[in-house]
Amino acid sequence: MTTNENTGLNNLFNRMLTVGGIACIVGLIALVVLGFLNGFADVWRGYLTAYIFWWGLAMGCLAVLMIHHLSGGRWGFIMRRPLEAGAMVLVVMALAFVPIIVAVMTGNASLYEWLDAKKIAEDPLITYKVTTTGYLLPLNWTIRAVVVFALWIGLAYLLYSTSRAQDTAPDGNFTLANRMRTISGIGIPVYIVTMTMVGVDWYMSIDPHWFSAIYGVLFIVGQGLTTFACIIILLSMLTNHYPFSKVVDKNRLDEYGKLMLAFVVLWAYVNYGQYVIIWSGNIPEFTPWFVRRFAPGWQAITVILVLFHFALPFALLLSRLLKRNLRMLAAVAGLILLMRMLENFWIVAPEYTGIEFYGSSIVGMLVTYLAAFAFLGGLWCMGFAWFVRQQPVLPENDLRNDPRAMKGQVAHA
Repeated sequence: MTTNENTGLNNLFNRMLTVGGIACIVGLIALVVLGFLNGFADVWRGYLTAYIFWWGLAMGCLAVLMIHHLSGGRWGFIMRRPLEAGAMVLVVMALAFVPIIVAVMTGNASLYEWLDAKKIAEDPLITYKVTTTGYLLPLNWTIRAVVVFALWIGLAYLLYSTSRAQDTAPDGNFTLANRMRTISGIGIPVYIVTMTMVGVDWYMSIDPHWFSAIYGVLFIVGQGLTTFACIIILLSMLTNHYPFSKVVDKNRLDEYGKLMLAFVVLWAYVNYGQYVIIWSGNIPEFTPWFVRRFAPGWQAITVILVLFHFALPFALLLSRLLKRNLRMLAAVAGLILLMRMLENFWIVAPEYTGIEFYGSSIVGMLVTYLAAFAFLGGLWCMGFAWFVRQQPVLPENDLRNDPRAMKGQVAHA
């Protein structure tokens, strides 16, 4: 059963297409207007900042999908098709990355200071990274971006197409299931390595003097947390429609809640670990990253993240009753997504504004961040709604999964 054969689901994804289209148009108009009013430097910076969230969500869908195929657990069965569609949105995110590539290739120093010819000539470290090693040469940077997108989209397409083939394969055929497991076994190491490289290239290099060995892990954990929060919110909408209303039970909700709790704890652990290592080392090359985020104004956001990105969700998700109540669980997931949006801004914006918080630069970047967030979010939702409608809403002919959701019972019950 595809969404086109299910009126309720079809209407839901039609609304997603409509809302996504409106958000995309409004966001694009706002970016253009803000660019002409305040200059396009903030537009580029806000765009790069918002890109973390939506690109990260697509990457998180790919990673969680591969983990599901490797583990073989029932927890991923219900949401496998949304995860596959979310991973395929990497095609859209690749197109959305083209403006950033153009900015780098044309030497737009408002994004990266290592594109500034004066900085290259005067700063020995930038000279070393750009001229001596060639690592940050715009062409090399672009080639790496193209290669990683090709790898990610290739993995997503292989899993997506193999899953579609499984729907029409004979019942009990494990060949395609084993193929997806093999693809995922190769894909997980590729994902980890490329995420580390991309974290350095796209975001750590905003300040070419600072580096952290754990930076890529922060992105990986954040993507997983964002994905599980979105899964739960999407599930709260899907359970109003058949067949999800028949296959979602309290045990599945409890599993999703536990997984989200695990990523909340892991997020806190990794961030605290990075802070302790840098604080104890007290090396001038490392400390400015936290000095900026502990400055007046930014410090308040840091405290908000500690309280509402970790402490409150952690306390709430300890409750088994809450994890088995979809409405309450979705509310916690919504809070986490809001904090994920805030953390994205907290990660990138201080690299451009420095310790300044109460000024026009921070306001300009915040407004453009929100506009870019709407634009990219609209693109993401439209891409997701299109891909998710191309195949049955639940996987078929996979005997590893919940027998209640097998082909004969889902399509014809």
